[in-house]
Amino acid sequence: MKKLILFLVTTIMLLESHAQQNVLVFQLMDEISPKTWRYTQKAFEKAHTLHATAVIIQLNTYGGLLDAADSIRSTILNAEMPVYAYINNNAASAGALISLACDSIFMHAGSTIGAASVVNQNAELLPDKYQSYMRGLMRSTATQNHRRGDIAEAMVDGNIVVDSINKKGQVITLTTEEAIKYGYCEGKVNSLQEVLDRTHLREATLIYYEPTTLDKILGILNAPMLSGILILLILGGIYFEFQHPGAMFPIGVSLIASILYFAPNYLDGLAANWEIVMFFIGLILLILEIFVIPGFGVTGVTGIVFLISSLVLALLKNNYFNFDNVENSSLNLALKIVSLSFILTILLAIIASRFITSSNFFEKMAHTQTLADSKLVNSLLHHESVLNLRGVCITDLKPQGKISIQGTLYNAVSSGEFIEAQSEIEVYKENSMMVWVKKIG
Repeated sequence: MKKLILFLVTTIMLLESHAQQNVLVFQLMDEISPKTWRYTQKAFEKAHTLHATAVIIQLNTYGGLLDAADSIRSTILNAEMPVYAYINNNAASAGALISLACDSIFMHAGSTIGAASVVNQNAELLPDKYQSYMRGLMRSTATQNHRRGDIAEAMVDGNIVVDSINKKGQVITLTTEEAIKYGYCEGKVNSLQEVLDRTHLREATLIYYEPTTLDKILGILNAPMLSGILILLILGGIYFEFQHPGAMFPIGVSLIASILYFAPNYLDGLAANWEIVMFFIGLILLILEIFVIPGFGVTGVTGIVFLISSLVLALLKNNYFNFDNVENSSLNLALKIVSLSFILTILLAIIASRFITSSNFFEKMAHTQTLADSKLVNSLLHHESVLNLRGVCITDLKPQGKISIQGTLYNAVSSGEFIEAQSEIEVYKENSMMVWVKKIG
């Protein structure tokens, strides 16, 4: 009797398990990037939570960053459940590598897979050391799933000729029919339901994974153009706050831009804690150089180096100063984004410095609280010209500080030199927010 009951319970559990089969589906339809890698991680986490019977990745991509594709590849190879690729149009370059990692590949009519040479942002072939690494990666991934390694290598290197598939100098790209013929595709399908039919999961429920609102926002913030704009706001805010200490608005913009810049890269595993700390150390060094240490020397230069380096490193998949896993294209893009933003900040600062202090908005934002809480009076409240008048420095000018002219305090900036407190000065330039002075004698 006990054996009969045990048999019935086991049978019921097996039937329930079969009836509750879930298959998670997610799409890789864009350029393979850190955003795609984060998306894949979350999709597999959900698959594990659901105890999914299998995962289907629907691909239509021309490729992307190799380091992100390699991370996705590793996740697929280490998955506990079967992973199937459904190529609906293209699986080129990084997309081909991801497809080869899957247990089975199914392709829609008219689709292609291959063309996996490593190129830069201008679609130019990178040196052979990169091609060699990709050849090995493609070969090992293909053979792990019992596919021909020579075809996988020839998808990277046109100098490898395989049977009558390609001619010398032509990398392999397989059509759906060719992929089936050479064991790179388990079948031609026209829908996800057909993939289920081919994998004996006809009765399974398809559960689609969609990126969350946060994922979409982080994806937008990770876009190279927006990263450049955020760097521009970071550097510009720092510059104008130093030009007009106490304004608060510029440094507030800089801090918000810093959070928006580092947060998505931190969540993507690119920006490490020490890189963020480096950024703030650089900022502190600049503050010390401008407000404490006379002139501009080692401290200031070190601060700038720390700032720029942290902004670059936050975009790379480096392990401290080990760049073995960093693609040349990723490094070039990071350097291009940061350097162009830095240069643009300098140009805009030169142009804006002539106009920003005459802005009514800036005048309202800058120094209002400082003036209300102290006896400091500047030209916001005092409209008489002090041009060519002489006075004395109340604080050191490094190059900014406070001066006194006929008993009235002013914000002042020197012509670039360090002027000690109690030195006699003369005003040679003024505007509505600041006076410029030179040392007498």
